Amino acid sequence: MHRGRIFGVVMLIGVFAVTSMVLLVSAFGQQIKADAWYTTRAVSAGEVYSPDNVEHRSIVLRGAQVNLGVLASKPYGQRASRNLAGGLPLREDDILARDIASVGIKVNLAPPLVTGDIVNVYSITGNSARMIGRGVTIDRPPGGDRVATVFVPGREELSWAAVSASSTQLMMIKSSAAAGKLGDQISLDDAIKAITAADANITVVPQLVDPGAKAASPAPSATPKR
Repeated sequence: MHRGRIFGVVMLIGVFAVTSMVLLVSAFGQQIKADAWYTTRAVSAGEVYSPDNVEHRSIVLRGAQVNLGVLASKPYGQRASRNLAGGLPLREDDILARDIASVGIKVNLAPPLVTGDIVNVYSITGNSARMIGRGVTIDRPPGGDRVATVFVPGREELSWAAVSASSTQLMMIKSSAAAGKLGDQISLDDAIKAITAADANITVVPQLVDPGAKAASPAPSATPKR
């Protein structure tokens, strides 16, 4: 009986030790040392990475940080894909594709823009709009000549050259929302229907009354039967 109690106590201690070890491994076991590159100052989208704006650091990644996609390779000579503040680790998606082209396009409508802004580009034909560029990086914002320079994938260079040489009206929109996909097109009528449908719950449509119209005579009341 005494031996049975001792065995039970030993087993309980063993289970507790194994459970504690599992918890420790889960919390700290996935830990790796990694190379990383940090911005040393603010970097604008499209700006070239160099020793002037990034530096190498050795860091330790733990747990979920292992899957953050921190950039390990040297970024010198490559361009930033978005505006970055100083002191941030570079991720793989902070690098523009190596095969890029810088193209000038005449913009008819655009909000105030600065170098590094990310915009969506629409072509306006008749009474419809079509998205032809999504997440496009501004290299030089439109000036007095309304010409903007943008970075586009190198494989699309010829297509953008054709757009630039055409008389197609172009619009730029700076948006933080998911604005559909490339090629999406909408007519003016459908756009108005979509906007009014979206605001249907908050829009009150007043009833218009012609001031010259005569008021309708009230309907005669029914005569009660005796």
